Amino acid sequence: MFLKNFFIKNEQGLTLIEVIVALVILALIAMNILSFFSTSGIWIMGAGQKTQVSSYAAAIMEGVRAHSAELTALDFSSQPVYTFEDSDITDNDFSFLLGKKIVSVHAPAHMKATLNISPHDDTQYYHGDSNNNGIPEVNGKEIYFPHNLFHVNVTITGDEKIDSPFTIDTVIEAR
Repeated sequence: MFLKNFFIKNEQGLTLIEVIVALVILALIAMNILSFFSTSGIWIMGAGQKTQVSSYAAAIMEGVRAHSAELTALDFSSQPVYTFEDSDITDNDFSFLLGKKIVSVHAPAHMKATLNISPHDDTQYYHGDSNNNGIPEVNGKEIYFPHNLFHVNVTITGDEKIDSPFTIDTVIEAR
């Protein structure tokens, strides 16, 4: 009996319940930490997709800007807005005709681009006085607006990875 009490009194360690409680607490902490990784991974993938969409739209816009002299060859009297659509979203290429020049832009897979070009009238933003000829004036000086300005709109849509259409607008001067 003496030996039995001696070993029990001097025995040190953790009971099974203490070990289980410690493991449950550790598991809860680990799950919270690991959930941050999965959430941030989803955010990073979404940000990457948005970056790819905006880069594609900017590349189309730069293609139009690089060949802006061809914009003056478009006949807006018969067609007020020129619309170009990517007819095949699987071929990784978006080509459109500006005047006599074919402009080609590398297209990411499963993204559809729509390009709209129309003449831009800068006088619509002018709220000053005008002379008898209808020409806007500031302090008695006539202001002439160039007639080589074009409103360019690019809209990117796609499959379920693109949650909403991405649109970029600008005014380009034909040079």
